[in-house]
Amino acid sequence: MPIVSSRHCDIPEVLEDGVTGLLAAEDNIDELEERLCWLIDHPETWKDMVEAARKHIETEFSSSKQGQRLAMHYESLLANG
Repeated sequence: MPIVSSRHCDIPEVLEDGVTGLLAAEDNIDELEERLCWLIDHPETWKDMVEAARKHIETEFSSSKQGQRLAMHYESLLANG
C-alpha cells in the first residue's frame, strides 16, 4: 500500500518523497490533502512506489543491518572511551 506521511522527525529517512511514498510538510493539512489526491489520481505509480519502499526497508532497516549499525556505535564508543 502506498504511504503518505509528514516530514516529522526521522520519517524522511525512511520514506523518500516521490520514490517510496509521498511526504507533506508537518502540520500542513492542505499539502497532505494534495498528496493524497495526487496518489488517488495516479494509481499507476503505486506498484513502483510500493516495491521501492519494500526494497529500501529490507536493505536499510533489516534486523541484521540494524544490528551491524548498533555494533559499530558500541565499537566507536569503546574505542573513544
